[in-house]
Amino acid sequence: MTPDRFLEQFGYLADAPNGIAKLRELILQLAVRGKLVAQDPNDEPASVLLEKIRAEKERLVTQGKIKNTKPLPPIEPDEVPFDVPQSWAWERFSRFVIEIATGPFGSMVHKTDYVAGGVPLINPSHLIDGTVVADPNVSVSSSVAEKLASYALKEGDIVMARRGEMGRCAVVDQHSAGWLCGTGSFVLRFHEDVSRQYVILLFLTPSVKKYLGGKSVGSTMTNLNHGILLRMPVPFPPAPEQRRIVAKVDQLMSLCDELEAKKNQRTETHNRLVRAAHHPLTQARDHAELQSAWRRIRGNFDQLHTTLDSVRTLRQTILQLAVQGKLVPQDPNDEPASVLLEKIRAEKERLVAEGKIKNTKPPPSIKPDEVPFGVPQGWAWVRFNALIDPSAPLSYGVLVPGPDTPTGVPFVRLGDLDIESPAAQPSKRISAEVEKQYERTRLAGGEILLGVVGSIGKLGLAPASWRGANIARAVCRIQVSGFVTKRYVIRLLQSEFMQSVFHGDTRTLAQPTLNVGLIRNALVPVPPAREQCQIVQKIDQLLALCDELEAKIKAKESTAQHFAEAVVAELAA
Repeated sequence: MTPDRFLEQFGYLADAPNGIAKLRELILQLAVRGKLVAQDPNDEPASVLLEKIRAEKERLVTQGKIKNTKPLPPIEPDEVPFDVPQSWAWERFSRFVIEIATGPFGSMVHKTDYVAGGVPLINPSHLIDGTVVADPNVSVSSSVAEKLASYALKEGDIVMARRGEMGRCAVVDQHSAGWLCGTGSFVLRFHEDVSRQYVILLFLTPSVKKYLGGKSVGSTMTNLNHGILLRMPVPFPPAPEQRRIVAKVDQLMSLCDELEAKKNQRTETHNRLVRAAHHPLTQARDHAELQSAWRRIRGNFDQLHTTLDSVRTLRQTILQLAVQGKLVPQDPNDEPASVLLEKIRAEKERLVAEGKIKNTKPPPSIKPDEVPFGVPQGWAWVRFNALIDPSAPLSYGVLVPGPDTPTGVPFVRLGDLDIESPAAQPSKRISAEVEKQYERTRLAGGEILLGVVGSIGKLGLAPASWRGANIARAVCRIQVSGFVTKRYVIRLLQSEFMQSVFHGDTRTLAQPTLNVGLIRNALVPVPPAREQCQIVQKIDQLLALCDELEAKIKAKESTAQHFAEAVVAELAA
């Protein structure tokens, strides 16, 4: 594969799904294989630079500036993942680097040593896009810095994370020289002829990240042993070619940035066009006006909905039209929503009178300025709690479930929630003793389940097979009254209108949390009972059309992606 052949395919690959990310990967892959730039027969081979590195290390050992290290065994043939040009060499990283040093022990630096405006202490989070960036809140006094002088960074050093994201690294420049290496980092020092930027791109390659990630250890935080790093086989080009590779990578990555910006701009322009086309639909005053607006966009329907984002917008438009009462025509002969609401109220009064439930404080009255949009005659705006089965109030579940108990009670967590195809059983079980304390949220099957911690607004429907299971604290159980169409409530909860209410009412603690009281008092539009069924049928019909559009788009993208992968494989071969 020649560099010209690669450039010929550049634009095509960028247009493929996830193409620019793949292209960046391919650029790095070709760079370290010696296929991105042409070799120059006048370059001194890599062996000459390796000899200079060896001589420099011997000199520093003799002067007592670095310690001598035990030589590592040569690279075995099965350790070499790909061939490199004749002027290159495969060597262990130990022959590539002059010195590798680990940051100070954790016991040597305490948070009590931190001072404002002190000497910056560099940890992995401070290595950003190949540059060392100081955090003013993580710096130490001059007296502490003096004690840690042996960990001071020098211009040309590379700081590398040995915790968390393996391979994350940055070059120390004139500005960051003198700052201190932190406990979670290595300092790498090289011969002056080694391109630091080549080392950076080497650590960005998927193969090196995979090697380092696979060799790191630790139960709560991954840690990389410097001995593993030193044993890593690396492809080593001649010094002049290292610089040419870096220049070409910079050029192509800049081109990727431009292509990505243009692609994002095209996507945003298309999304704005879709939103503008849908706007007359949601602004229609009634079903008849909606039909008129629909006819205006029907001729360009296929051209508008050509991306997954545009289909997602279409789904939300359908749901918005549904909750606004514009999706189906109204029938003046339908019993108004007030009738079914009165039935729910009467049912609650009966249960209170029979002593089966406690009477509760009435919800706050609805003020005119709270109503976000008008609804047809016969509909009603109510607090969400007015639709709930009085015998099963909204509630979240088990606060501290304890360990998984294989013979225990099925336990529903956020990951188990699914509207259309929930698993036959939840993935975890808890002890019967713990579950018994939460009988109020024991499932009978058929309940709507709503995420209220972390994945706010995520929805699920409990199948009959979950009968007897219980739910997590992160899940709210919603059992709607039998006088209400459950599928209408599900579609209402899925709508952007309700999802935005939930996210707007979210409190941020350790993670986003939605208070059940806010769900109870959320305003919702309620259609007449018969119209609820008609709305659900129409939504199902239109969402089936969305499913077809999505399937076609995914099939087209899959074909393009497979073809792009074939091109990538050819170029990398």
